[in-house]
Amino acid sequence: MNKEEILAMSRQENKNQDLYELQISEKSATVGALTGVIICTILFVFEIFVCGNTNFSLWGIMTGINAGVGIYKGIKLRKHSTLAMGIMYAAISLLMLTYSIYRLFATTTIL
Repeated sequence: MNKEEILAMSRQENKNQDLYELQISEKSATVGALTGVIICTILFVFEIFVCGNTNFSLWGIMTGINAGVGIYKGIKLRKHSTLAMGIMYAAISLLMLTYSIYRLFATTTIL
């Protein structure tokens, strides 16, 4: 196998993306998720102090995002620990969203 064949295989494997671009893309996803967590924390705290109640739907969304990332990475990279974390996040997300929907129906004045 010569140098050109190795380079062609590498390009095909990386779908013509530069390794630096791949690293930046992964890092940006991490920074985006962290930003989402910070925004959710600020909104959650303000809602507790201003309205006197809690809104777990924000955290349901954030854990849902983490679940999607973890499950996808776990399957694609065949890492059982990452897949397990994704499934754990999915379960937490489901619980929080179920509780949020229950609270909506319990506090509604329309029904």
